Amino acid sequence: MDWFASGMAPFTTALLLMVGLVALELVGALVGVLPSGMIDSAFDLDADLDADGDLGGGPLGWLAVGRVPVLVVLIAFLTAFGLTGLIIQWLIEAVTGGMLPGWLAGALALVPALPATRYLGLGLGRIMPSEETEASSRTGFVGRIATLTAQTARPGLPAEAKLTDAHGLTHYVRVEPSEDEVFEPGARVLLITEDSGVYAAVRDPSA
Repeated sequence: MDWFASGMAPFTTALLLMVGLVALELVGALVGVLPSGMIDSAFDLDADLDADGDLGGGPLGWLAVGRVPVLVVLIAFLTAFGLTGLIIQWLIEAVTGGMLPGWLAGALALVPALPATRYLGLGLGRIMPSEETEASSRTGFVGRIATLTAQTARPGLPAEAKLTDAHGLTHYVRVEPSEDEVFEPGARVLLITEDSGVYAAVRDPSA
């Protein structure tokens, strides 16, 4: 079977992209910079939650965005879409001896793939901290120590830092110096205020 034939290519490509995203997330976990956290910070989903109160009423909320990181939802969708499409084409080929055009098989695959993405996201949301919980507890991070990850933070140019909350869970936040100084990767800082998802910080007084 030609995995990159016109009828199979959309689904093979989706699964390959999924594998690449999973690998990227695993590498990020090893080096301490999670792409999923960076994507959510870039889109400032926490601020959206604060403004709207809930993402659950729209299409993104229905797909579990807001319960799990956007990248996780994308991985779930690519997996569901790719596998569903392959199964459809295998069944059609077994019955008729040929495959559907890629666009038609893709449209059919979307029908079960979207609900599958939703329920997989909801399932993951039961074991992962939700964005809504994160948004409501952000001010609780004030007073905690965070460590800069892979970027340098300057006034007006926040960088990612990670911290551990009272439950032992790791969170990634954006940090910038409260004064005219520079925080290098690995610097330990004390979070003192929060504004629109960005924390002002000073160097860890105990360091």
